[in-house]
Amino acid sequence: MAVFHYSSHEPSHLKKILGEETVADVQPYFVDLRSLMRNNFLGAHGLGIKKVAPVFGFAWRDDDPGGL
Repeated sequence: MAVFHYSSHEPSHLKKILGEETVADVQPYFVDLRSLMRNNFLGAHGLGIKKVAPVFGFAWRDDDPGGL
């Protein structure tokens, strides 16, 4: 199993919601893709997901994507 996320926000919110003890069991399976990008990719316009994803062919269906 792998839990892919982009930055530390997802695991920290998961800890707040479920509790640190519960998340500790799955935390070794977390893969921070932003960390991989930071170490292997030069983002001329930053490393935010909205800047990086289109470089790899991803396009949002929404004109103004957000977290909601």
